[in-house]
Amino acid sequence: MQLHLEQRGTLPVLLATLCTDDRNDRVTWETIDGFDVCSGPYLQHEASPDMRGYFEQLLRRLAAAALSQELHWGYTYVCVDERGKPFVTVMMLDNEPFEPGTNLVRRFRWPAISHGYSVRHFFVLVPR
Repeated sequence: MQLHLEQRGTLPVLLATLCTDDRNDRVTWETIDGFDVCSGPYLQHEASPDMRGYFEQLLRRLAAAALSQELHWGYTYVCVDERGKPFVTVMMLDNEPFEPGTNLVRRFRWPAISHGYSVRHFFVLVPR
């Protein structure tokens, strides 16, 4: 069975957080106030830059938010042109726009490269 691109980003996170305690090599784990954060791979169309700087800033915004102590899921999608200007931006938390994240994805200094690119990223916050 071949997985579609979206499934390769969400399925490892869902399996790691909901089905097992397995910390597999397809996900990374971080800790923020009261949560373990399971982060899936950055799914990229065309070669794109390292997303780590963006995600670190997003984690700070999530830590500052008054989140309930329950499972939360988040999703970022961004398309960036060759000048580094985002022209499609989505940042959701629990299937709703997360304003601090939306502001970040729109204002983040995305690198300019010789062609446009897009990145999808899925993560889950698991209460401790």
